[in-house]
Amino acid sequence: MGLFSKRDAAYVTASGVTIENVREDKPQFKRTYSAKLADRGTVTITIKTFIGNSRFATGEMTQHNGRWIIFEPERIADKIVDPVLVPLVEQFVKEVFALDKAFTESDPSEFVDESGTTWRKIKA
Repeated sequence: MGLFSKRDAAYVTASGVTIENVREDKPQFKRTYSAKLADRGTVTITIKTFIGNSRFATGEMTQHNGRWIIFEPERIADKIVDPVLVPLVEQFVKEVFALDKAFTESDPSEFVDESGTTWRKIKA
């Protein structure tokens, strides 16, 4: 990451999914999940809190030839039509949703803003 990066250090799960917490000015608990799909390219899913406590997800696939596709993780086959890629992306999306569910169920109580200030939720 560069000098002006807003991302914390990434970590990689045992299955090869890279997870990054993205700093925001508002506590959106935004995270990006990415992984390489064999020799087919890289898939990235970004999930953030949207209006209240609901989570909003977007997906992007970048192929080795530089072409890319933006897709909705809940509707993969609407944009990705390659019959070999769809099951690979589906498997990745299931894992990402499970990882994100575990993250939100852990009830995150700390938030680091763009300036690096840590905010903590106070429970009354």
